[in-house]
Amino acid sequence: MRLLAVAALAGPAIMIGSPNAHATIHRYPARDGTCVGGPEILRCLELRYDDVNRRYRAWAWIIDVAGGADARVKIGSVSVSPPGGSLPNLDWQEVRDDFASSLEPCIGRPLLVGFQATYSWRIKATGAEGHQLRSGTVTICQ
Repeated sequence: MRLLAVAALAGPAIMIGSPNAHATIHRYPARDGTCVGGPEILRCLELRYDDVNRRYRAWAWIIDVAGGADARVKIGSVSVSPPGGSLPNLDWQEVRDDFASSLEPCIGRPLLVGFQATYSWRIKATGAEGHQLRSGTVTICQ
């Protein structure tokens, strides 16, 4: 079963309430927007910052959009810097793959954080593959 994806481009930061009544999760898009891609493969990346618990992580997702070329999709890795570590993801998915970096604490004020993700997709009918690296930077922990 294929999913129909609807994406909205985020502004500089979208505030989403968290389970803690006073916490706010700020979402910062990658350089070229939260989600990019044509009508077939949607690739999304953002940095999520919890201002109460002072921690952050990058979050990426890729979607084979319904009505497209019917592809398998994968997020290869998602990382933040500092500390610069990356978690590998080796599994291909039929429709959607979501993957996050490790959860990192704020060290220092303010903190310039870089974040990136690698994406891959393979068209089932032809075997053709595509790859992309997306990234962003934001100053947080203020």
